[in-house]
Amino acid sequence: MNKDYLEMPLENLCAKILFDLEAASDGLLSADIAGSAHDRAVMARWAARVRGGGGLRHGVSATITPILALLQAEMDEETRGYRNVFEGHLDTEEGPVGHVVRRRFLTERGERIRAWHDGLRRLRHMLQVAEARLDAERAVNRRMAR
Repeated sequence: MNKDYLEMPLENLCAKILFDLEAASDGLLSADIAGSAHDRAVMARWAARVRGGGGLRHGVSATITPILALLQAEMDEETRGYRNVFEGHLDTEEGPVGHVVRRRFLTERGERIRAWHDGLRRLRHMLQVAEARLDAERAVNRRMAR
């Protein structure tokens, strides 16, 4: 995933970010994942801030972090338990090759929260890549203008 955003043309990356920001700002409030009225208000303020293309301002990636913290806390509340799962394959000569991962089991609401959490983490990553690439482009342009 990281490599895709690093190699994607900047115009395409910005277009994808704008599309995803618009979808997130519209869908986040209707997803019924906020645990309290305060959390819902925090999400509504964030959605209003990034709606309509306002999400490509410098530093907007940092505004997603509090939303992710809220969703993480809600996911912790919706956890049913944990189970160890083997991820790997069976090698005929070596035996099982892989590792054991501790998986969280969530309620149905918890799965919806996890989907939003993962999507917003991906969106934050895209924003961080775009911010870094735009900063680098500005620095090169300033240096070339001298």
